[in-house]
Amino acid sequence: MEDTVGIRWALSGLAVAALLLSSTTSALAAPPTFRPAQEVCEHSGGNFIPHADENFYHCEGGSLPYHAFVVGQPVCEHAYGGTFIVRPSGYLCTLP
Repeated sequence: MEDTVGIRWALSGLAVAALLLSSTTSALAAPPTFRPAQEVCEHSGGNFIPHADENFYHCEGGSLPYHAFVVGQPVCEHAYGGTFIVRPSGYLCTLP
């Protein structure tokens, strides 16, 4: 009886480990999501334009407020590891 309980615990542990491994691997294989950057841009009144296939995105708006740049820069540099570039019409983030 005790052997059966031990085997059940071992199998359930293996199942949990397999689930965690598969979810971690699939998350690493997934393309980057630009949701945080999009929210920052659009809440500032800008138009968010992603270019995931070319590894950059930009936020354009005729007169983006200062806080769009203050918040957009750390999202680009720290969340995505990108390079933040200010442009006359907004900003651009190039990704590694």
